[in-house]
Amino acid sequence: MPRSRTDPNFRRPAVGAHGLWFVNALRHPSVLLTGFPYLRGNRSLCRLPERIVPSLPPLGRWVCRHSSGGALRFRTDSRRIHLRAGFETVETSANTPQNALSGFDLYRREGKEWRFVKTLAGPKGLHLVDDGAATAAPGFHEWLIYFPVRNHVRTLELGVDRGARLRPPGGRRSRYPVLFYGSSIVEGGCASRAGLTYPAIIGRELDVDIINYGFGGSALGEPEVARAIAALKLSALVIDYDHNAPSADHLRATHRRFFEIVRAAQPRLPVLLVSSVNIRNAPAYFGRRAAVIRDTWRRARAAGDRRVWFLHGRDIYPRSGWWDCSCDLTHPNDRGFRLMADAIGRVLRRMLSKG
Repeated sequence: MPRSRTDPNFRRPAVGAHGLWFVNALRHPSVLLTGFPYLRGNRSLCRLPERIVPSLPPLGRWVCRHSSGGALRFRTDSRRIHLRAGFETVETSANTPQNALSGFDLYRREGKEWRFVKTLAGPKGLHLVDDGAATAAPGFHEWLIYFPVRNHVRTLELGVDRGARLRPPGGRRSRYPVLFYGSSIVEGGCASRAGLTYPAIIGRELDVDIINYGFGGSALGEPEVARAIAALKLSALVIDYDHNAPSADHLRATHRRFFEIVRAAQPRLPVLLVSSVNIRNAPAYFGRRAAVIRDTWRRARAAGDRRVWFLHGRDIYPRSGWWDCSCDLTHPNDRGFRLMADAIGRVLRRMLSKG
């Protein structure tokens, strides 16, 4: 028996689309689409440039089309917000809820904060069932809508009350986004919903747009990806792919080269190097890898680079109870993502304040 039949608090009220008008959310001039810096024309949503996708291994070609980090921002005086989405895929996962895999998280700006309102979820086949949320009061409100962590979004329509107005969103603290490069941990597995990945939390709390280049199982420090990142205008870069490197030797062969490709193109870009958050689970294994990442930082600092920072993974989770920060001793749960956002966000705040 479905849970909603036994406990009315789990029941999702039906919300019809009567009295709404829909626009293409991916192309409307007042709706800002972020997280897909290389999106061109009518091609499917892809986080990387299409030209480099064929050079990636099969898993990389798949996960670069995950929509993690994608977001819409806009202002409207509509009392209702609806979405109609079409998906290329509807994946499932043992550890990641469908709300995160396929759901869109709605946040509304209240003063200097973004307040969570609702997750629009519930795909039937390759479509999102029509769902909606109402603003707390009449008047203009600014909205932030996160795309799903994983499933490939094909189409997206935004529905507002007929006669309501759409306006561009307000500005952000930083003109350019912060980019996070790394593993499935960066991508958001196994957050309970899209707004609770650590890059998303940091983006809200630092008031910056984000680009999530977390590629589950396939962030291997490829030079092609480094060059794609180096070509973007960014406020800061976080490199956090320790967990995907198959060995410390692979990390040693790729990590400094990856950083130096970006640094050669952008000498003044603030860069944060992060080692694996799971070091307390395997201290010797992840300790060797942390030493490789620290060496990239040390060499850069010795050469006079004052815009590179290093955060050791052991400084993120607590000494006691770290095992409760993960769903499988690898991927963070919501508590783990909160702690990652706190630790990485503190360093990023200092980085951005230095300009």
